[in-house]
Amino acid sequence: MSTQLLNWLNESSYPIESLHADYPNSEENSHFIAPLSDYAVIRVAGPDAEKFLQGQFSCDIREVNGDQSRMGTANTPKGRAYAIFRIAKQHDDYLIRLPASIAENVCERLNKYIVFSKATLSIDSSICVVGYSGEVTELNRLLNTEESLPTETDSCMSLDNNLIIKVPSVTPSRYEIWSDISTAQKLLTPALEGQSDIKFGVQALWNWSEINEGIAEVYPETQESYVPQMLNLQDLNAISFKKGCYTGQEIVARMKYLGKLKKEMFLLSATLTTPVTPGADLYATETGKKVGSIVRTVSHSNNHNSRLLAVLDIEAAKVCTPLSLSDDSSEVFTYLSLPYKSEVDHLE
Repeated sequence: MSTQLLNWLNESSYPIESLHADYPNSEENSHFIAPLSDYAVIRVAGPDAEKFLQGQFSCDIREVNGDQSRMGTANTPKGRAYAIFRIAKQHDDYLIRLPASIAENVCERLNKYIVFSKATLSIDSSICVVGYSGEVTELNRLLNTEESLPTETDSCMSLDNNLIIKVPSVTPSRYEIWSDISTAQKLLTPALEGQSDIKFGVQALWNWSEINEGIAEVYPETQESYVPQMLNLQDLNAISFKKGCYTGQEIVARMKYLGKLKKEMFLLSATLTTPVTPGADLYATETGKKVGSIVRTVSHSNNHNSRLLAVLDIEAAKVCTPLSLSDDSSEVFTYLSLPYKSEVDHLE
């Protein structure tokens, strides 16, 4: 995350460790604002930036402009995603928001190819990422603006050199604000000091809302584990099948036009008494056969109630096959519906 934001939070007697200590239930706390401490932002600049990124990413970079952001993936030549991100444009530069745990690795991978382009790529530690979930009118008030904020998913706007991005949500509305430190402080201070009806949230609460929206992430444990379609990214406008060649495109296109997708991502709930990490295997309880793996998870710290995204064998998920983490585990997993998938798609 932004070094400036980290320092300010610590100076405000809100140490960064506490941002990871609790996992509130989003049904109880759906209106909040939070510093997204697990994210980093990569800046790509230079006259060849668009051309370079177009040849690397699954989304169509030509669609990314002052009004539109996109989710996308960076893939190996074998079509395996080593990053999921959101990309937006600030003036002539491109900003790529992704988990901080893979940011340096992604920079290293991309920098192997960018040397042939008139462009530069590096982590911009000055950019703060803030997540907001709530009423649009309250965000207008926090931003001290009467301008109409974006209303369609992926749409964005620039406000005083800060980006306001509408991200997937059923209800309430959710936004990411990519800002300088002064704007982040202005947004977070009322909630931090208890002077606002909006709650001060944590990254874990944002993750809970992301999981409920069916939004995957790739972490160090799961890099190169999945083809993008296994993570339902075609449902989130993160894959363009019309843009032409990019790294891994042949495999991704073949999966759409010639192959049959045997695995995809499902939303689950469970009561987990021990932490589960991304990449952990899931088994059919009755047979012990591996049927999938965990993509993303977060748990409530008090009652161990958890939300998970998992890539599963489609045939097993259709009949709601009971799942377990190991031969002797006692967890009970419940299949839930994703907002962009009908129940028939998943569970018929």
